Amino acid sequence: MDKRCLDCYDIPNTYECPILNEADSLDRIHQQKVIYTIIINHFEQAYKTLCCNGDLWEGWQIYIDSYLKRNAFRLIWYDGDETWSKHFQSFMKNRIDSLIKVKTIKNPIREDSIYLGLIKLDKSN
Repeated sequence: MDKRCLDCYDIPNTYECPILNEADSLDRIHQQKVIYTIIINHFEQAYKTLCCNGDLWEGWQIYIDSYLKRNAFRLIWYDGDETWSKHFQSFMKNRIDSLIKVKTIKNPIREDSIYLGLIKLDKSN
């Protein structure tokens, strides 16, 4: 099973995904959304359990940041961010803001586009 284009593994994907037809791309986006939502749920549970536990939590922050650097992950986060606890929402917003501030990431969110790794589907049509 080849799912490299979903970019959901711990190590960010460096594989160039072929541009597919729109139906295949939308299917990938749905799969990616499900997987990233599960990952976000794990992040929230870690936050609730470990956020006051110095060394352990520091490792989780680095791990969470590795996902926050991915455009598709942030897009899915913004799409459902209100479903998580207020404290976790605040934590994630602060992490994203700090990554933008140090220019590790740019805020890629555009209302007229869906991003999936290297694939961009224009929704304006």
